[in-house]
Amino acid sequence: MATFFDQLFNQGKLPDINVEVQLDNASVVRLGVMIMIVMLLTILLYVVIRKKAGV
Repeated sequence: MATFFDQLFNQGKLPDINVEVQLDNASVVRLGVMIMIVMLLTILLYVVIRKKAGV
């Protein structure tokens, strides 16, 4: 599949793509906490909506 697109677009001349992601521990922890907060708010909102719907 990759060689198909490689030949389709650039006749075998796709450039190498190097992506470096640098995350320090503080940003990883912050991201994890933010994801947990969003999940918690989503669950709470779901419960409130179900209670208002009378289910």
